[in-house]
Amino acid sequence: MSDRIQIFLAHASEDQEKVIEIYDSLLKRGYAPWLDKKNLIAGQNWKKEIFKAINNSDIFIACFSSKSINKTGFIQRELKLALDKLVEIPESKIFLIPLRLDNCSIPELQRPDLGINLRDIHWLDFWEQDGFENLIKAIEFSQHRNPEPKLRELDLLLFGTKLQKFDFEVVTVNTSGREVKRDQSFAEYFSEDLSNGVTLDMVAILGGQFLMGMEESEIERLVKKFNWDGYRREKPQHSVTVKPFFMGKFPVTQAQWRAVANLSEIERSLEADPSNFKGDKRPVEGVSWDEAVEFCKRLSRKTGREYRLPSEAEWEYAIRAGTNTPFHFGETITSELANYDGNYTYADEPEGEYRKKTTDVGSFPPNAFGLYDMHGNVWEWCADDWHDDYQNAPTDCTAWLSDKSNIKVIRGGSWAVNPFNCRSASRGSLTRDSRYDNIGFRVMCVAPRTT
Repeated sequence: MSDRIQIFLAHASEDQEKVIEIYDSLLKRGYAPWLDKKNLIAGQNWKKEIFKAINNSDIFIACFSSKSINKTGFIQRELKLALDKLVEIPESKIFLIPLRLDNCSIPELQRPDLGINLRDIHWLDFWEQDGFENLIKAIEFSQHRNPEPKLRELDLLLFGTKLQKFDFEVVTVNTSGREVKRDQSFAEYFSEDLSNGVTLDMVAILGGQFLMGMEESEIERLVKKFNWDGYRREKPQHSVTVKPFFMGKFPVTQAQWRAVANLSEIERSLEADPSNFKGDKRPVEGVSWDEAVEFCKRLSRKTGREYRLPSEAEWEYAIRAGTNTPFHFGETITSELANYDGNYTYADEPEGEYRKKTTDVGSFPPNAFGLYDMHGNVWEWCADDWHDDYQNAPTDCTAWLSDKSNIKVIRGGSWAVNPFNCRSASRGSLTRDSRYDNIGFRVMCVAPRTT
């Protein structure tokens, strides 16, 4: 189960449009909402899946409106299941939240055998101006978590800059590479003006916890299909707590690189046009780790914000975007979803295209955080020194550094590798002075330390 708060959304079909908006907002805040329209997959036994989702949920939100208040049907059975579970919940925690979408009455639903009446549970008026924030307070109060520090950390970076919103679709595929789900989602971001019409979009990523490293279910596949026993470099799987940050919507492009390379030198010079595959919208490549760090330093000085390379933990948290499958797309990828060597397959998908070069950033669907090109296109430098496995790795998302290491971590795969190397957990390493046409980087922006 995910480390994120699991939230079940019970509703009648008449209220589906509004409840989907709530689902999207909860997803964006870093929770794990469950909604039949969004989470059920064709072929599943929907009654069993709904029962399982309620049983696994931390919060059950019962959505009511004047359109649906007197409706009978499966929502009534969902409510009864929720009331059954409510008895097992400590009184200090909130589990069931009646939510009014408009000014309607809460229905009478009693369980005398359990000593529970739905009307005894205080409801939340979502239709009021601060409805969503009050919902967040209830969720966080229940789990003894406080979202405010997360929001304050992000606010420290903005200095009055207003976040913008962009919409996108999140694609999920099965082991055959066939699309099984396509969800509408959105993310918030701000843009840095790098001059001459060149901008850098930074996407807001709220913090949370996740399991870092290879999924146990994948070891057998990797050994059998790829004859690869190097999975130990991705073990042991361990829980990491991640602070909020902003991350580049795309890998740094050649236009962005050129704009920053023209700024005054700090520690080393930067070649304005190092890439082999030319194009303003293509990712910059052929840059060393130290040159990527110089880029971040110049960008920080220009903007007044702290830019740097992500730690390996932050990078994996960002690519997974709440998933625990080999790829953020699901059980596999195809060359219609990412730029890699399509002559090779990972699971049961057909062979695809091998482009033999980089592609414009944003040419393929993003993950649930709104980040593009996390799988393939170019490997991305991380801040960490290379370690052979995760024994004694940090659990607080900081970069894992050694005293005298010259070898740095790269993540994400590239146009030149097979899909095995593009997995969310896959790790690679290079000396910090390496420059290849399949190596680039992505920047992140973090709140300055206050202590």
